[in-house]
This record gives sequence, C-alpha cells and structure tokens, in this order.
Amino acid sequence: MDNQIKQGIFNHLSQSLAGQVSLDVWLQNKEKIARIDQDECLHCKDVKEVSKEISNLHPGISLTYYDLEKHADRAIDADIQVHPTTILRGNARTIKFIGFWWGALFPAFLDLLVTIGNGIPVMDEKSKKIISAIDKNINIDLFVSPFENLSTNQMIILANFAVLSKKIQLTIYEMSEFPILANKKNISKLPAMDINNNRIDGSLEEKELAEQLEKIASGNTEIIVKLDSPSMPYISEQDAKKMQSPAQQVAEPGKLIIPGRD
Repeated sequence: MDNQIKQGIFNHLSQSLAGQVSLDVWLQNKEKIARIDQDECLHCKDVKEVSKEISNLHPGISLTYYDLEKHADRAIDADIQVHPTTILRGNARTIKFIGFWWGALFPAFLDLLVTIGNGIPVMDEKSKKIISAIDKNINIDLFVSPFENLSTNQMIILANFAVLSKKIQLTIYEMSEFPILANKKNISKLPAMDINNNRIDGSLEEKELAEQLEKIASGNTEIIVKLDSPSMPYISEQDAKKMQSPAQQVAEPGKLIIPGRD
C-alpha cells in the first residue's frame, strides 16, 4: 500500500476503532503442486502483506500468522480448510473471512474489524430485538465478490448480527478467487448465503434478513422469495480480467479502496 492509502486507513481506524481486535491469518507458505480439484492460493502473499500493514496502523490490532502444514492440528481445531483465511476476534466474538478482502470488499472488511473490535453493533432497534431473541445456533456462510457493492452491504449487516448475538457464527467467502470451490458449492449468483444449509441468492435488507434468521431459528425454513432481489452473476477473478478491455482492466488486488476515497 502506498503512503496515501496507509494514511487514509490510519485516519479511519484512529477515529473509529476504540477496542481491541486480533487477526489470525492462515496461509499456505510452502509451494504446492497444482491440483485440478483444488484452487490455488492466489492471494496468500497479498493477505500476509496487507494484514501486516493494517496491524501496524493501530495499536489495538494484533496479528498472528499460522501455516496450514506447520500448524495442522490447530487448523483442524479451528476448522481451517481453505487458504488464505483471516479470523477476526474481539469482544468474545469471531468472524471468519476466507480469501482476500480486496476491491470493493476492503472498506467493508475494515468496518468488520471496527465493529468486532468495539463490540457495538449498529442496526435498527426492531432488527436488534429480533436478533437478540434468537436462542438457537445459526451458521451463516456468506459468498461475496470484490466487483460490486451488493456483497459489501450483506457483509456489514451480517457482521453486526454476529457481533450482537453469540448464537450467530459467520463465515465470509470471497468467491472470485476460488472457481473450483464455487462450482462445488453451486454458486451462480452473488451475493448468496447458506443459513443452516438453507440457500438464499441475492441481497436482502437488514429487516428482511433479520426476519429470515428468526424463521430459520424457529424451525420455519420457508425462504423469502423476492423476484427483485438484487444479485450479480458469479464470475471468477481470471474471467473478469479476460472480459475487460485494456482501458477497463479490473483493478489488481493491491489496488485497494479505502473509506472516504473513490
């Protein structure tokens, strides 16, 4: 990151992050033979470098690196199956992010870091009441893309839910870098989410999403049907780059977007 980006992140974190947050970053440090049934780690180096730079910009952020082979037993305990994986911890809450949080996802990732570090969810009072009343465990896998802003909205909403309720376990997947995994998980639209194995395609607003979690927690798995639910077709990172003209090339992962800057 250049100095201007670092300054923007420093200003944002200085003004917003009052608590403590730890980042556990899981990487595959040893070169592996390419496999046709498994995605390569396209951004292990990016995640390692950018997470270090972020942690150096605020004293409340701690950073620990783990190697999937060297710490194999710990990886099993933490259910780490894909690399890179970043685990955010703060205020007795955990959010897991699989992949690299680049492009349009980067400001939302910083918001996740601030939210979990401060432990103060921001949401409508009615939604807060619904989420607070949930007494069954809910596992949410959210599938997102760095190429649009629908995904960032879902990230922020669900992160606030996960910080409010210890019953909600949130894992976020950046799917463009994992085309093989996307095929295995039958991803055709983004954002998408699996909530206790109930698939919802498209973006839901906070109130609708809170009501859906309430239904699933109560055993009612009737999915909200929204014909106008915003979504984008799934596209891999490599295909996105191929589709662009030279003047419209997709930004490389190193070209991050920071809050308050276009």
